[in-house]
Amino acid sequence: MLTKLFALALQTIVQLPVHAPKVGLSSHALTTLSSQFTKMAAKAQSVLENHEARQRVLMYLRHRGEKDLNRIFRTTGELSWASDVLTNAVSTIAVVRPKWDSPNPQVRYALYFVGWVEAATGRQHYRELSDLLTAAFHAVNPDPKKRPNWVDRLAIEMNSKRIRRKNWAKGITYTSKT
Repeated sequence: MLTKLFALALQTIVQLPVHAPKVGLSSHALTTLSSQFTKMAAKAQSVLENHEARQRVLMYLRHRGEKDLNRIFRTTGELSWASDVLTNAVSTIAVVRPKWDSPNPQVRYALYFVGWVEAATGRQHYRELSDLLTAAFHAVNPDPKKRPNWVDRLAIEMNSKRIRRKNWAKGITYTSKT
């Protein structure tokens, strides 16, 4: 059972992508939406400034019994305001994502596996696990140049992970100044 677990873990590590997909593309989405609001405000302004279109809209609103006849004509200002808010939100608010783990999914999972082995056996087996990872990557691609460099640096990667987690924990920990 344990050999099957090791085999599956190593196969999983080898199949993971080298780079994690980007997350948090909200600034791009907000910039795009802001641009669309600006374009819509310009289009609405040009159409609603037309006397014939304006009279037609007012006639429809009166027929429906609307009380606020000029509401639709304020939409251009609202769209412009929304565009300004989104533009300023992107340009003035910086979102910082804390780094608490490796950006490489292979390294993340390998270090999780190393931690699991360490917890199960009571000691670190970096050399043995490095040999197993080397064999797993060699099984996929025999070219030694295609093997990731981090495989030989499991201890260093684990130390980097501990440092990142420690810094992350400091960043979210509240300490009273009294």
